[in-house]
Amino acid sequence: MARVYSSDTLYWKNMTDMREPFPLSDAGKKARELIIDFVKRLDFGETAGKKIFYSPKEWREKKKDDKYVYGLDSELIICHHGDFNKIFNVIDGDYVLLDRIRSMLDKIDLVVEMCSNKYSAVYRR
Repeated sequence: MARVYSSDTLYWKNMTDMREPFPLSDAGKKARELIIDFVKRLDFGETAGKKIFYSPKEWREKKKDDKYVYGLDSELIICHHGDFNKIFNVIDGDYVLLDRIRSMLDKIDLVVEMCSNKYSAVYRR
């Protein structure tokens, strides 16, 4: 998807794929904001046209299948679509990026855990 640049703010046409899920805890909101800032600085943001962030409540309602039971007690669910796979997938992702985002989340007392090769969850420390 094409990216559009303004003078001092990077804006993606696909920001709707990264919209804030509802309901989301304060910790989940902080994690989402930190992650979006991180991908902006990397000039990442490709989502493959799919929704990236889910609240645990949305995830529970959307994913009735037993293989999506992890992360239901988390603050935020992150799907590994597009560039987000590079950051959060420990199998085929970039370990340097994963270490950087883990370190940043750790500073606000949050941890990220890969639940499957398709999604990760952010928890309070």
